[in-house]
Amino acid sequence: MIDPRSYGLDSDTSVIRGHVSVNLTDQVTADYQFGRVEGEVFSAGGVDRDAIGGTFFGGSNINIFSLLPVGNFSYDSHELRLQYEGSNGFYAMVGGFYQDGSDLEDGGNAFVPLLGTEPITFANAGLAPTSNFQVTTAKAIFGRIAVPLMDERLTIELEGRYTDEKKTLPTLPDYNDSYFTPRASIDYKVSQNSLVYVSAAKGVKSGGINTFNLNILTPDEVFYGPDTNWTYEIGTKNVFMDGRVTLNAALFYIDWSNLQLTTQPLNGTATTRGITTNIGGASSKGAELEIVAEVVDGFELNAGLAYIDATYDEGTIAQRVTRANLCNLSAVCPANGDIGGNELQRTSKVQWNVGASGEAPINDAIDFFGRLDVAGQSKQFVSEVNVTTIQPRTLVNGRLGVRGDNWSASIWAKNLFDQKYVSNAFFIALPFGVDYVPTLGNRRRVGATITFDY
Repeated sequence: MIDPRSYGLDSDTSVIRGHVSVNLTDQVTADYQFGRVEGEVFSAGGVDRDAIGGTFFGGSNINIFSLLPVGNFSYDSHELRLQYEGSNGFYAMVGGFYQDGSDLEDGGNAFVPLLGTEPITFANAGLAPTSNFQVTTAKAIFGRIAVPLMDERLTIELEGRYTDEKKTLPTLPDYNDSYFTPRASIDYKVSQNSLVYVSAAKGVKSGGINTFNLNILTPDEVFYGPDTNWTYEIGTKNVFMDGRVTLNAALFYIDWSNLQLTTQPLNGTATTRGITTNIGGASSKGAELEIVAEVVDGFELNAGLAYIDATYDEGTIAQRVTRANLCNLSAVCPANGDIGGNELQRTSKVQWNVGASGEAPINDAIDFFGRLDVAGQSKQFVSEVNVTTIQPRTLVNGRLGVRGDNWSASIWAKNLFDQKYVSNAFFIALPFGVDYVPTLGNRRRVGATITFDY
């Protein structure tokens, strides 16, 4: 049962984008891009397991609401790049990026009267806006170079980006961080229709400030550091039978460090918002295979398969498990929070898809077309503790239509067989209890689409 006072998320966002490109010479181009995004957001969702029964807390039954996220934001960005494309395949690019913006963030967990009727607001939820106003500035320089060798059969590509970030919150020292993210790749054309490649790249998810609960956070909880990873990939891309068959395959390995995870503050209470902390590392290795084949003229089959083995490194500690005292000493859920060897949450080991598409002329002016897709994935663990799972699912989508030279009309269905499934779920660990918040996937949806080109 969902509390009728819940209305989910109310968001009003506007986006402005501008782009100017100038050909300075036949081989040199200058590009400038501007972007602005601003908006307001308010959410109010009941988190009781049973809205009618409520939650027993403080000697009586109440309803608990989460008012997150709430606030407004605005960001401006500017990017300028200069690129050169040589006639022999040589490519070079250099550019700069600047962004600044502000984010006013409010919110919290509120106790409200059981089975009340008033729409939830800050006022009747007993919350006062905390006005955590954060200003963010980011600057970056970046470049890329691609060098063809051996009559353009071999291409070596190098690129990199240096980023400097500053985040400011009143009454706190600034958070400053800078990092370099390189990428290198080598492509080799075995033949005109076959390519092998290797690549290595570093990624960074920036750190920041825990803007809430500042009155209770310990010094090492106020800031959290960047989450980094190195990704390595080797693969091949091939075309056979005069372009009728495409076969791509890849192996990859990802090594994460200082993973960011939400946890409860050390001195948290029932209404304290979670904070972001850094835990240990993790690794992910796997393989991907994709094939597309035109069986006969106008009829095509495709299939894809991915296997992912993603686990936490040995010795990684989940602080939200230890702080909430959730587990007994056991191999399944150790009280010390050691999740080494456990699978990463919300990651399926196996994902697959098969599909078919076709088209045929009805007459000289109109063609018929259709497509059927079936996609599935194996189970996922909801949390790093690896106790609760999201069950496997298989979904079917389809489309049938007709089209002419500059128009098309089609009917379509998503989740054709109306499967009821959980698409995602969040694990909330608090000292006074545990919540699993599932999100149900869309049931069957059918519709029609008409397009015109002019």
